Order: sequence, then structure tokens, then C-alpha cells
Amino acid sequence: MIYDLLFLAVVLISAVTLIAIVILTISGRGRLALRVITVWGIGASVYVAIAAAVAFALPVKVFHLGDLQCEDDWCLSVENAQRISPDTYEVTLQMVSRARRVSQRNNNGLTVSLTDDRGTRYSAIPVPDAPPFNVLLRPSESVKTVRRFHVPQDATGLRLIVGPQRWLPIIGREPFQKTVVLLT
Repeated sequence: MIYDLLFLAVVLISAVTLIAIVILTISGRGRLALRVITVWGIGASVYVAIAAAVAFALPVKVFHLGDLQCEDDWCLSVENAQRISPDTYEVTLQMVSRARRVSQRNNNGLTVSLTDDRGTRYSAIPVPDAPPFNVLLRPSESVKTVRRFHVPQDATGLRLIVGPQRWLPIIGREPFQKTVVLLT
């Protein structure tokens, strides 16, 4: 996407600018270095503010059980969601590689949590034998994993929130940014 290229350009310009600032400082032109870092700081702040505003303004994408959410050829689908005990909810997810020639993994630090109609958020509890989201998938391979959550019995309108653990200031929609899977 054009926004990815813009982000890469900003990173490259920042790296060159910071190197130039070091060179200017070492060569005794500290005043010019200070002006350059000030202009760079203002530009970087404006870029991050625009990226944050766009991320905040994006609508939530709603998915249903079985819908594929993809980042390039790496996809995630919620296959099943059920209560396995009075206070534990289990969600079965399937990771799918649509690639035909290369192995791949998701290295974006993907995370999931549950939320209910009251807005209460439930974090996943460890499941020792469940594959992580960054498991290596061979071409056209799929792997199932589970995530469990402690959820009160009276919780209604459960939704799975899928998203990256960290936010990158890329203007536009990132894969899995502000996505929700309806479970009930």
C-alpha cells in the first residue's frame, strides 16, 4: 500500500536526518544541528499525530465465525467459540497460509481478547499446548490453536477482539487493526 511506502520513507528520512545531526554536531555546527532536529521533531510529531487520528477514526471491521482475516497470505479465522466450564470460554482459531511457495509466520505480535456488552475486557489465559500465532506455516498449511478466557456466566454479547500488540504509526488500516469477531 502507498501508506506502507510513506512509512518506510519517513523512517529512511529520519535515519538520514539523525545521521546528519550527529555529523553536524561533531563538525562544530551545533546551531544548525539544533535547527535540523527541531524541524525533524515537528515533522515527526505531525506525522504520528495524523497516523493516530486516522487509526482512531477508522471504523471497527466486524467479522463472523469462519470469516478469514488476512495479512497478505497469512490468514486467521475463528472456527468455534464455546463455554467449556461455568467461568471459562474457549475460542478455537485457525491460522491459514494461502502462500503456494514459501513458508511464513505472523510476526506482528498478534493478540486476542474477549469483550462483552458491558464493555468488560477479558484477557486470554495461558494454554500450555496451544500453538502461538507466530507458528511457521508451510505453503497452504493450516494450524489450529485455542485461547481461553475467564468470563462470568452472565456475560452476554461476547466478541473477540483481534489486534497487534503494538501500534505502528502507519497511516491507514493495518491488518487486524480494530477488528472484532462476533461470537454470540
